[in-house]
Formats: sequence, structure tokens, C-alpha cells
Amino acid sequence: MLNDIFHFNGLYRIQSKKKMIPSEIKGKWINGENLLTSNDVNASLKNHPWWQGEELVTLVGADVSFRSGLFLTEPDILIKKQFFVPSPNSDIMDFDFVDVNKSMILWGERTKFIRAIFGDQADKLISLAKDLKSIIINEYFCHEAGHFIGYAIRSKYKYGYFKVNGKIAWPLVFTEEFRADLHSFGFAANNLSSQSSISIFIYNILLRFGVELQSRTTLKDGYGAVPFLLFSFLYQNDIIDCDCYTRTIRLKSLDSEFLLNKMLLADQYAYENLTRCEHLNIVDIQINAAKFYKSITTDAELVFKFNSIFSNNLI
Repeated sequence: MLNDIFHFNGLYRIQSKKKMIPSEIKGKWINGENLLTSNDVNASLKNHPWWQGEELVTLVGADVSFRSGLFLTEPDILIKKQFFVPSPNSDIMDFDFVDVNKSMILWGERTKFIRAIFGDQADKLISLAKDLKSIIINEYFCHEAGHFIGYAIRSKYKYGYFKVNGKIAWPLVFTEEFRADLHSFGFAANNLSSQSSISIFIYNILLRFGVELQSRTTLKDGYGAVPFLLFSFLYQNDIIDCDCYTRTIRLKSLDSEFLLNKMLLADQYAYENLTRCEHLNIVDIQINAAKFYKSITTDAELVFKFNSIFSNNLI
């Protein structure tokens, strides 16, 4: 299957909107050495102490040659089968997939924002993410695994976890993305080589912060509160310094052991604060996530430091 070309043509919508738009996408599936697959990820999930046995990952990386409609105009790089209705002449979309080419293009657009945030450390950090295609695919697999640890994201959608009184509760959405990020770091550290897993960690930090500054500069949607939640974890756990005078962030160490230990710490942090209670009923899980979100976003010191970097550094 993974050597085959694909051609999807039909109606598609993005997660945050209801309107479906005629959209088309063509390309071929990507496989190769050093790339995670759904089988790899699911084998690890089945042995994971925090997996609840509910859902498994169905994901593929894609080399895209043509896009139209929302596949072209939206920045989302994850194409979700649940939001696609095929035309009669279309292939059937049996799994989610990552538009790797689009992600690489967007990365190129974001490097100037990354350089502005990380100053003289930026080149070194970017060099750690040089095998970009592999990093993009593996990072997304690890992120998806993070969503399936604890109360799986598909179950959360199914039972209305992300809505309160019929409306999307964005703090729950942002907290879930942050939770998946932190679990993805532990998943990478436990399932990939040290170099590959550290590359994913650095890539995620650069991506989240680069998009945040890009969003504030261009006034376009970014990742919402996810970069701030990540900043809070990194700052409070002595992974980064931030200089409000130069408006830059710096990782305190690029030593492999230091970074791997912090990745495992992130995984445990997500468990202790969020995932540990996800065996409870859905309302209790919502309440816990909302309390966690509020405790972070109302921390005046964190808000000041974050805004000092990102509000005063517009390009």
C-alpha cells in the first residue's frame, strides 16, 4: 500500500469549522528506514502502562504533488479521514495522513521567526532538525500516540469532551494538544534513538514558538494557547531561560542526557497533572483539565515573560 499513489477528491472541512468545501489532493505514500509506522506505534501503545486499550493510531506520511480547496488554502498538515466525504470517483480515505511537503514549506516560512526568538542559539537548534522529512513524520506519529495515551482523543470527540453547552471549549482543546505534546516527548525517548528523539523535541519547541510569533506578526491563527502552555512547562522546569531585555529564549543545555531526561520529565508531568485522572467520568476529566489550564494561564509572572518575548518581537 505505502508505495501506491493516492487521489482523494470530494468534500472536506477543517476541525474548527462546519462548512465543507470541494477539495482534491494527489500524491504517494512515504515509507523508508528510520520512519515510524502505525504498526510500530501501536505495538508500543499496547504495552504502554497508561494506554486504556481504546484506540490505535492509523496514520501515514504523504508526498503530495497536487492540492486544491482546503487542502491547498489551510495550513493544517494533518488530513483527517473523519472530515472527508469522497466523490464517486475518489479513492476511499481509510486513515489520516501527514502532508509532509506542505509542512516543509511552512517550516521554511517560519525559520525567520525562530531566529528572532532564539537569537544566536537559533542556528544550532535548527541544525538539530536538519533531517526534516523524517522528523516531521516521526514527530507526528509520536504526537498522535500522545493523544491515544489515557482517554483516547477519538473517544473524547465521540462523547463530546471538547464541548460545553454545545460550544467548543477551546481551553480543553489547547490543553489536549499540550498533553499530547508532552506525552509525545516521552514516547519518542522510549521508542527512537537518542538523536532522533532529541530532534523531535527541538523541532516541536521551534515549531510551536515560531508559529506563535508568526501568528502575532501576521494576525493569522496559530496554535492558540499551546505555545504558552509549553513555555510554562519549559520555564518552570529549568529547560529554558528567557531574556526580556533582548526578547529571546535560550535552552539551558543541549547536552543529550539533559534533553532526554527533560523529555521523560515532560511525559511524567503530563501524567501527573492530566492523564492520571482520565479513568474518571468525562465531566471530571473536563474539570481537571480546565483547572490545570486556568492555573497556568493566570500565572502573572509567566504571562509577563511570555508576552515580553512574543508581543515585543514582531517582525
